[in-house]
Amino acid sequence: MKAVKSRSIELLKKAIVFPLRDSAISINQRLGAFENVLWLIGDGRSGTTWVSSILNSQGKARELFEPYHPLVLPEYCKDYRPYEYFEVLNSQDPLVNLYKEIFSGKFKHRRIDFDNRKLKYNGLLVKDIFSTTFAHAILPHFPNVKTLLLVRNPFSVVMSKAQKKHWFWPQELSIYLSNEALIGELNSQQIALIEQSSKENDFYNIQLIHWCVNYFLAFKHLPKTMYLTVHYENFVMAPQECLDNINRYVGDAFNFIPKIVDKAVLERPSRVMGKQKGFSNPMLTEEKAVEKLGKKRVLQMKAILEVFGLDDLYDAAGAPRND
Repeated sequence: MKAVKSRSIELLKKAIVFPLRDSAISINQRLGAFENVLWLIGDGRSGTTWVSSILNSQGKARELFEPYHPLVLPEYCKDYRPYEYFEVLNSQDPLVNLYKEIFSGKFKHRRIDFDNRKLKYNGLLVKDIFSTTFAHAILPHFPNVKTLLLVRNPFSVVMSKAQKKHWFWPQELSIYLSNEALIGELNSQQIALIEQSSKENDFYNIQLIHWCVNYFLAFKHLPKTMYLTVHYENFVMAPQECLDNINRYVGDAFNFIPKIVDKAVLERPSRVMGKQKGFSNPMLTEEKAVEKLGKKRVLQMKAILEVFGLDDLYDAAGAPRND
């Protein structure tokens, strides 16, 4: 009986709900509702879903949930995989064309439009967790796009990914080792570290190196005037200050972003966090990391961060050292 009901609901969605939603999105696009585009990027398990829910808490913007995703890419951009790297991209590159569709609001997909049920929108919020490595090559083609780079303590990110091992995290490092342009950005010590970690095939080190490569490239190449760095820990501890900074960065035209933080929204878990409600102190101290991972692993991970010059982003108390 449940299976029959489930099939009926699915048929109803395909026949009525999805076509109506797509029609509403197309009408909004033609009316210029998606002129103001905010691109939220960062590694997975960094709080991107939660932060996007705060930024769009009033429901005014259409949110595109991870359009550059392994479950979406095969249908639209077969040439590329997550975590690709390009020094530059020309205006006719398939990836640039894909983001023309995304940033114009023309792009529609059941997965990325999961939460979009409005008839009218005023802005576009694009959340991506697989595009940090090539964001610098995309942005020059879209000067109207405002970008937020979300950063979270790498120890917290790695431990969170370990709890969700079945999700789409890199299980090996060939995506980096096989990319000649990316290898050209690294020094010999960084390359040797990636090669050695690839042979050892340790899940934790692979995830940390992935985090390092993503942010190393982002900090190195993203135009300073085209993005704002936001730390997850700051957003938890001082959300109003973070929201004020974001509003100053994007300007008044992005009026879908609230001016005042709603406490109820802050305490509402994102749809990828399960039933957890509210947030404790997000600072992962080095002492706590040692308790959870062991001293030997923590020292090894700190050495990896040092090789990429990212060991000073957070202090021993787990607090971000803000720029």
